[in-house]
Parts: sequence; C-alpha cells; structure tokens
Amino acid sequence: MNPRSTSRRHSVRSRLSTRLSGFTTLELLVVLALLGLLLGISLPVGRRLLDRWATTSARDHALAALHRVRMEARIRGGATLAVDGKTGALAAWAGDSLLWSRSEGLRSGVRITRPDGALLVDSLEFDALGLGAVTSRTLVFRRGDAEARLVISSRGRGSRR
Repeated sequence: MNPRSTSRRHSVRSRLSTRLSGFTTLELLVVLALLGLLLGISLPVGRRLLDRWATTSARDHALAALHRVRMEARIRGGATLAVDGKTGALAAWAGDSLLWSRSEGLRSGVRITRPDGALLVDSLEFDALGLGAVTSRTLVFRRGDAEARLVISSRGRGSRR
C-alpha cells in the first residue's frame, strides 16, 4: 500500500465527518423557536394546575382541621376553630388555651373567603358532643382563578364541593 493513498483516504474521511457532524445555525434557531412556543403555551396551563392543586390542598387541610377540632371538643368538653381568611391560618382553641395552629394557606397563597368574595375571619364553636353551635357555612378557598369549597353543616360536619 502506498502511504499517500492512505493519508488521502483519512483526509477525505475527516473532511466528510466534520462536514456531516453538528447542526447549522438555522436548524438550531428553528428548534429554539419551537421550544419557546411550546413553553409559552404550557406556562399558563401549568399555572392554573398549580393553583387548583393549592386550593384543593388547603381545603383538605381545613377539613382535617375541622375533624380534629371536633375530636378535641369531645375530649375537652368544647373547642373552637378560628379561621383567618387573609392569611389562611387555622387555629384550635379549648377555653383560653391554644391547642394548635396552622398557616397552610399563607405558604401557598390561598385566601379563605365567603361565597360573596369577602375575606373570612370567623370562628366555629363545637360543644362537648363535637356538634357545631353555628349555622351552616361555606368556605371558599381561592388562588388565582381556581377555587375549592368546603361546606360546613349546622352540626359541624364538612363536605367538599
């Protein structure tokens, strides 16, 4: 074999491989434009999904708090669940002592309102049997366009809506 023919084959291969590897600037711009378009479409959908998850999570935490306060009321002879709609905080009281408090809504940006949209600052009282001493109420958990409802009956039972 002639050493010159071998070197020619290597140089032709190296020129072909450098010419065939990589992407052109136009191809990269098209791919980046498509990625930008997909991202622009998916961001609002993702935001709505996160808002819906946050509101349902806050509602479920409030329902769990309601059940817990009813149980504490049976144990301690009465209890109160305080709701602060602006911060989304929930607190349980038995007499003058604080049993526990949570600020789930504050961390997730969820506000608790009445159905008419006014912020809710209220307390729900339960007697020694765990029955509510209030009329029925609806708590609306809102973040962005998403909302979830918790209906509390006059007996103190909660249901998701």
